[in-house]
Amino acid sequence: MTLRHQSSVAGFPARLKKARLAAGLTQAELGQRIGIKVKQVMTKLERGQTGPTAERVAELAAALSVAPAWLAFGHQCDKVMASPEGWQARLREGRTRAPLQQSELAQLLGYRRAAAIALLEGGWVKYLDLALAEKVAVILGTSPEWLAFGHLCK
Repeated sequence: MTLRHQSSVAGFPARLKKARLAAGLTQAELGQRIGIKVKQVMTKLERGQTGPTAERVAELAAALSVAPAWLAFGHQCDKVMASPEGWQARLREGRTRAPLQQSELAQLLGYRRAAAIALLEGGWVKYLDLALAEKVAVILGTSPEWLAFGHLCK
């Protein structure tokens, strides 16, 4: 299976800058609001030189008063139904519903071992990279907003 999907995470840097400017904040001010002390981190995020995690996007979205699904993926949601579980539990649930074994999902993602998925689902990986969330969501036939943030847009 070849993944042919136009990434919406690629637009994250432009959406971040747009939201920051709309809020009337400098990069340093936004960084301070979310506990980033080094301005270069914000610069790298806005230039697309650093890939965001779901956790970082949630912090940025709260500081900018925008929806995390919009900031991360550019998706507007009229109604959001939140799922309280962590992304690890949603990954396991989505994989089970697919239905895929850990080894099958690992292979589709290009990992050599099923242990990579076991580590993701087991909480050994603390932060979810948004590009990975988007790839996994395509494979599982679910939305990246649900996988990353627990938001099911209806």
